[in-house]
Amino acid sequence: MYKQENISSSNQFRIKNVQEGITEAYFSDKRHTWQYEIYTTAKNDEIALNAACVDLLLRFGQPFESPKPGTVEVILIRHGQHTGEKDNRIEGWAYFNLTDHGKEQAAILAQKLKNSFKIHALYSSSLTRAKETADIIGHEIGLNATEIDDLRAMNYGLAQGLTKR
Repeated sequence: MYKQENISSSNQFRIKNVQEGITEAYFSDKRHTWQYEIYTTAKNDEIALNAACVDLLLRFGQPFESPKPGTVEVILIRHGQHTGEKDNRIEGWAYFNLTDHGKEQAAILAQKLKNSFKIHALYSSSLTRAKETADIIGHEIGLNATEIDDLRAMNYGLAQGLTKR
């Protein structure tokens, strides 16, 4: 890890090299910024490397800020990693279950949400991957998710569920 001056950056994680499985990270204490590389086992797997970046951000990113009194905030959350994503499939309305990793992602996020916000309502699309994510979050924060079909992903017709290759 090395220190750099005058880089305006908060905690950030991004892919640097997919073939080698390297993630580039920045950490700033508002006076100095450190840049470093994280070597992962996700070589030649962009999806796994993106998931590693999300996990790092959830674990080490800035804490959420609570909303100001009298305001309403809407928090949009993408589902955790699912089997179709891991198999590099076209999503759309295809039904994919969360992987163990996706369930862990949802649990980490649920804990952060519980510790940072007073959530009054939870909504989810009717797709399995979204419902599973919402159920994990809902269990942690004490709410049941209301399913809304209109929150589903774009419909890709016959291409749904097919591999991207």
